[in-house]
Amino acid sequence: MVDPSRTILKAVSRLLEDDGHVVSAFSEGREALDYIKSAPDVSVLMTSAELASMSGLELCWEARLLSGRDRAIYIILMSSNAEQSAVVNALDSGADEFIRKPPAREELYARLRTAERLLRQQRELIVLANLDSLTGAFNRRAFFEKTADLADAGRRFAAVMFDIDHFKDVNDTYGHDVGDQVLRVIGGEARKDKVVLGRLGGEEFALVLEGTSLDAATLYAEELRDKLAALSFETAGQTFSVTASFGVAERAAQESIDLLLKRADTALYQAKRAGRNRVIAATAQANEQEAQWSNLLRGGKRDRSDPPLPSMPGSPQNAGTPDEARSMAAGSITEMRAQPAAARAFVLDDELRIAAMVGKVLEAGGFAARNFTAIPHFLAEVKSGAPELLVLDLSLGESNVVEIIHRLEACGYGGKVLLISGRDETTLCEIARIGANHGLAMLPPLKKPFRPADVRQHFLLGQTVWAAEPAPPLADRLYQTAS
Repeated sequence: MVDPSRTILKAVSRLLEDDGHVVSAFSEGREALDYIKSAPDVSVLMTSAELASMSGLELCWEARLLSGRDRAIYIILMSSNAEQSAVVNALDSGADEFIRKPPAREELYARLRTAERLLRQQRELIVLANLDSLTGAFNRRAFFEKTADLADAGRRFAAVMFDIDHFKDVNDTYGHDVGDQVLRVIGGEARKDKVVLGRLGGEEFALVLEGTSLDAATLYAEELRDKLAALSFETAGQTFSVTASFGVAERAAQESIDLLLKRADTALYQAKRAGRNRVIAATAQANEQEAQWSNLLRGGKRDRSDPPLPSMPGSPQNAGTPDEARSMAAGSITEMRAQPAAARAFVLDDELRIAAMVGKVLEAGGFAARNFTAIPHFLAEVKSGAPELLVLDLSLGESNVVEIIHRLEACGYGGKVLLISGRDETTLCEIARIGANHGLAMLPPLKKPFRPADVRQHFLLGQTVWAAEPAPPLADRLYQTAS
């Protein structure tokens, strides 16, 4: 609960506590945000729009990004200003609910009951989206994301890849249900040490050990190998055991996750060729060509009968799924951030607080941002000194944005244009298509709230939305309105 008024804080906190909730109260937004970061059990943020050090909208934006892919937070913004624009800005900034201040008791309780229902569903979806249901390990996508987070934070860590020897024989001899039991037990055994463990597909696993050297990781892999070999499984009166082969690599400075796991996977392949049931540590850096291997791992299980081969750019196996492409792009953000960026960005939004907030996000992404709320002033500044990036918020109205697109075409603007909004993606994409049809370099639109890295990634990768092509019906209507 965040509000600058101690009277409001005390009164609303008492209402919440009377309904059985545990409340942490703050009068300052930055302090509340720091607490949310450190307390993963916070499930609801209730904040006033009027705060001192940071606005309530900015707090909503930051808290929504904190919730991300593996945490559920329900956000309620309170304000005495119930005008439609205030409600729209709140929802676009990441709030789930808008409530008038001071809140009525029964309405507040009803909204929190709604929050509880949605949070329960979100947590279930997070589990389904991140975990392998059979072994309890992270699935491939979540494992790569967790590992990339460690790399982005500059942490030292080592990677271990392992898979079960002759697992096909287990399935063929005892049945797939017994094979599933083997995977379930091995996954549980590997998770006991609280490592970041992922099941990459079939009988193949990977784990990362934070703050660990190559020698320590090799010793850990040897101990895990012994533990797995000591397991026994019973079926139809028979008892059998399995072994596993391991490859270990320590991350070098600035090394990509793909290349690190490539080296660990190569060591694992060597362990297989050397007779299985052993650990081999990677001691040499893979060459640059081997970095092309990344999609082969991200794409799923590989045949161990031959060494893993690097895929060639443009080949089908190098395409990957959309999730994999996003994950790969996110992995390159570290290198992008390391590059000095002096790109100028102009932000246009008729709401001063929203423009300022978007400007702060851009500055955190390395841009020199200027904010505008008036279209004539914005266009005049673009003509006098064209920036590298223009950010247009659709809260201006579709017709206004299309008119701006016409004006930018007329003045020969050659930079990139990014549309942002909390609106549906269909509208965003159709207006972006209009810009592309008028010769502008339209970047993929972003839905609010977004991260600094999202903008920087779009800008540096040089992506554009579409080549010019006929606009769909909605875009035609917007074009006619603007004309």
